[in-house]
Amino acid sequence: MGATGLVAAAGYFQLGPLADGGITRELAHGFKEVHELGANLVWAFIAVHIGALIWHERRGAPMAQSMVSGYQYRVADESQ
Repeated sequence: MGATGLVAAAGYFQLGPLADGGITRELAHGFKEVHELGANLVWAFIAVHIGALIWHERRGAPMAQSMVSGYQYRVADESQ
């Protein structure tokens, strides 16, 4: 994400450490597309991660508290 963002910023806005590197707008466009795809994949991963957390919590596994604190204070519900 960082590298593709730097190339896109250099090609579109002439910003960043690569601004004087001769990066064309066409080259930056390709990197921008990859950058957007990566960002969308990150958002998808976040959504799946939160969905899995909700699924586990509803099944009785105390996941959220241990993700935040590192400890499990609640006992898992073993009735399900």
